[in-house]
Amino acid sequence: MKNLAGRRAAKPLLAASARWLLWSARRLTDRLRGRFRYEMYQEEYGKKLVVFLKSLVLRYDDLAVLPDGAEVVFYPLHQEPEATLNYMSEFYANQVATIENILKCLGPNQVLVVKEHPVDKGALLRAKFQRLKAEHSSLYYLPAELHGREVLRYASRVVTLTSTVGWEAALLGKPVYVLGQIFYDHARGVQRVDSLERLKSLLRAPALPPQTTVEDFVDFIARMTAGSYPGNPFPCEQLYSQRNHDCVVQAICAGAGL
Repeated sequence: MKNLAGRRAAKPLLAASARWLLWSARRLTDRLRGRFRYEMYQEEYGKKLVVFLKSLVLRYDDLAVLPDGAEVVFYPLHQEPEATLNYMSEFYANQVATIENILKCLGPNQVLVVKEHPVDKGALLRAKFQRLKAEHSSLYYLPAELHGREVLRYASRVVTLTSTVGWEAALLGKPVYVLGQIFYDHARGVQRVDSLERLKSLLRAPALPPQTTVEDFVDFIARMTAGSYPGNPFPCEQLYSQRNHDCVVQAICAGAGL
């Protein structure tokens, strides 16, 4: 795994500042020339500056402060913006609303723990998430630097949109409820949830470990591999090689029935 820069590292902060100034200038120039730009990244880079300043005064919760005897439900926060939010779980893309609705599904002896995405440090320090936390005593926020597996040690269940934390939890034998569309949402022991009413019913029922075995997941991975195509459409050293290009194009054509 690539080592990520620290929360207060100077290089990414200076880079975000420079990009924020650049996009601010572009926005002003476009406005003066009457141009329309479909995407503006000014807010995204501005967010990095805001959360850096807030991290100097605001604090996160700690796993040690979770109430004794309470059942921990874990929601891994997604980076914003992200394709898995906007396309693979579009009706839950507003994560403030999603977290609030999950809180409404909890029983009286349950708490919800939300942890930042590793590459989105400071996301939970933003005003929209802080307002939500001030309104709910059963909501706890954890920083990006804390490994998801540490949280899984405390969690009884996981509610996720598309996070791979859900896949890890399933492999550990924990109940997992998936609201979005992700490769493991039909794996044995994972429950694809189609409504918040259904989620409420599941969360308020006893947390029974799924009846799964290692062989179940080996079979699932084998079948998933058998149905996959060679090629890598994500950033990598071979991304623009002719062989990888041909493989990706062939996979797209095959998937589209061309």
